[in-house]
Amino acid sequence: MPTRITTLLLISLLLATPAVADDVLMAIDDARKAYEAGDMKTSRQALQTASQLIAQQAAENLTKVFPAPLDGWQAAEATSSAGGGLLGVGVTQASRQYSHPQEGEVSISIMGDSPMLMQFAVMFSNPAMAGAMGKLIRLDSGQQAIQDEQGTLIAMIDNRYLIEVSGSANNEIKLEYLEAMDLAALTDSNQ
Repeated sequence: MPTRITTLLLISLLLATPAVADDVLMAIDDARKAYEAGDMKTSRQALQTASQLIAQQAAENLTKVFPAPLDGWQAAEATSSAGGGLLGVGVTQASRQYSHPQEGEVSISIMGDSPMLMQFAVMFSNPAMAGAMGKLIRLDSGQQAIQDEQGTLIAMIDNRYLIEVSGSANNEIKLEYLEAMDLAALTDSNQ
């Protein structure tokens, strides 16, 4: 008989394992079967599981837009998460850290699928409001970013994703990292 610690470790491993499409389809099928049997509670839980698995896949997809490290730089593995977020609102996010022994550090984070991001979308769509937040910068991709007094760059992509590039590296390097991201992938509606 497994101990409580063994059981908790097995549950942790299952939760840490990336979801695959088959897991999503199985959860949806479980929900359908429970619904047909009149078991609304189980059906709802299975649909919530499917929704969470899809959100985890979306968060993992965000890690694909991070650039390779610049010459002489090192990069940590990208991380991602998906969850209920503030007030139960779904949020997907990903981040990656870069470092250089002399140049400093750069941290890039992406947050998406949050209704709270609409506030930023409104600010970015109004040049006067965006300019009040910092220096406006037009990116090579046609997108715009705001650079605050500390050099942190903030970009709103497709009114769905908020990107923040911060760290101790100089402003030009942070901008170079932002420009090197695959921003076009974020505008893909299948993300």
